Amino acid sequence: MKISIDNYIYIYRVTLADRTVIHKVGVSSHKNMIVRLLEINRGFFEKYRYIPECRCKKYRLVKDAYKVEKMIHKELDRYIFEKPFSGSTEVFTNSYEVVLECYEDKIS
Repeated sequence: MKISIDNYIYIYRVTLADRTVIHKVGVSSHKNMIVRLLEINRGFFEKYRYIPECRCKKYRLVKDAYKVEKMIHKELDRYIFEKPFSGSTEVFTNSYEVVLECYEDKIS
């Protein structure tokens, strides 16, 4: 089986019940961003029993997506969100502008 290295890299903005805003940056093979969004919401619900407000800010097809994702995560590592749930190692507490700048820089 051949594994595709061209996948989508996304930024989701997640607003928690206490109004804390976090940003999830990850890779998805789904062409439809809603599928990944629902997977994220399910993981969060399984841990905390509520579904946060979640909006897709960026969703772009990228060559070598996992390599690019790793570079983004490394740069944003100091902002990692401390409350675990499925996929939470890809969640950051800094501003959208900082996340977007890193995303655009690594994808370009």
